[in-house]
Amino acid sequence: LGMTKEYLPHASRHYGVHSLLFDPQQYEQIEEGKGGAPTVFKTDSQGALYRVVVRCSALTDGGNPMSMSDVATNIERQGFLNYYPISSFSAGSNPFHAIAAAAGTGDFHKACGLYLQANAEANPLLFDSYARYVAAEESVCKTLIGGMSDTVKQIRGHHNLVNFLSDLEAVTDYSASSPELQSLWERWVYQKPKYAQASVAFIWNAMASQRVLSAGAARVIVGDLVFATEAEFNAMSAEKKVSYRPAHIEGVFAPSTQRFYVGRVTTDKQAKDTAIGRLVMPVCDHRNPADLQFPTSFGTKDVHLLLAQQHGLDWVIDDQKQPILFQMVRTSRIKPSSKHLPLYRTVVAFPSHMEVRTVHDPNSVAALKTDLFMMQERKPLFPSILSTDRIRDPSPFNVSTNFKEVMEPIISHSRSVSDGQTSATTFIGARLPRNSHMNSLLREHFEIRHGR
Repeated sequence: LGMTKEYLPHASRHYGVHSLLFDPQQYEQIEEGKGGAPTVFKTDSQGALYRVVVRCSALTDGGNPMSMSDVATNIERQGFLNYYPISSFSAGSNPFHAIAAAAGTGDFHKACGLYLQANAEANPLLFDSYARYVAAEESVCKTLIGGMSDTVKQIRGHHNLVNFLSDLEAVTDYSASSPELQSLWERWVYQKPKYAQASVAFIWNAMASQRVLSAGAARVIVGDLVFATEAEFNAMSAEKKVSYRPAHIEGVFAPSTQRFYVGRVTTDKQAKDTAIGRLVMPVCDHRNPADLQFPTSFGTKDVHLLLAQQHGLDWVIDDQKQPILFQMVRTSRIKPSSKHLPLYRTVVAFPSHMEVRTVHDPNSVAALKTDLFMMQERKPLFPSILSTDRIRDPSPFNVSTNFKEVMEPIISHSRSVSDGQTSATTFIGARLPRNSHMNSLLREHFEIRHGR
């Protein structure tokens, strides 16, 4: 719980649960001078646990829920393409990397416009005033900008946007290379790392797709980059060690202190003996670009640079173009001792302890129990990732009235496209490596339809 013994009764009142239900097994002693956190909260996370609910999943009339265990086994054996998820780019009209590209090429008028539009799409309260601003004549634009600023002030957590709009009222030069717009961008937008991270993720996803389309995702070929652990590196011959360099790896179950080395596959025998889970692609996040290796099979440095130039992101890769407008940050949390190591990401990631369960649920009202609910029932939280006790049987009391209203068109659409099939709800639980995402797994192994 992360609280003192004295505070426990207050916590039980806050959650509406009797203190005995917390049933503390032990108390951890806080060591003075070491961050003030118990040892139990200083464990080095190697990944994340996911539990997701896939509603309106289709089963054949003779479908047996137990067959879903075969699905879980196949996913654990085959893995999934370790893409950065769509949340890295946003689902709006203007993805983050497009905003970054506009600023990176010096078009600050476009960059500020895209930034403002992205915020308007993300905030329904702001969208109407933004739409009036776009359709208005130039003479009244400043007044409408002030109105947008007043609207944003009523929304919590948007201080940068408020300051951006306040300063935008004073801008007089709206040209593409306007020094005023550049100053506005640098003060209130560029510090946000998501634009730089989206640019890096966009290039990596595109190059990983090129590698998979060219040579498949089942085997390693000559010219690919693969990683080795420190023990495996020490066991290599001196001749083989030459091509391996220290690196940081995303997409594997390993503590952050684990040392890795990345090298190039040079022989057919080495390619045959290397598992596909060792295949990596470089993450061009502009740290130590001279040490970053590129494959010679597919996705060479020239191909990376060509793709980046086509999308206005060549400043991410080109050694001669430092990112003046962006504070490039790591796309993962790592130890300071390895912050200068080049970064690579596995092309294929593998979940562990995966469980899939399906229940007959035509009205889509089955749900997962929260940890608090499990505690109230005096049941263990982790007998397995997705135990049967964790699933609430279908009942209209499981969900709110608002949820039923939102789900109604989705259920109707599901029934219209699943002729002769039984509607069900599928629960999926799995552990994924650090910086891998469940959305990427789902899109690779499940056909997902969206209700209209």
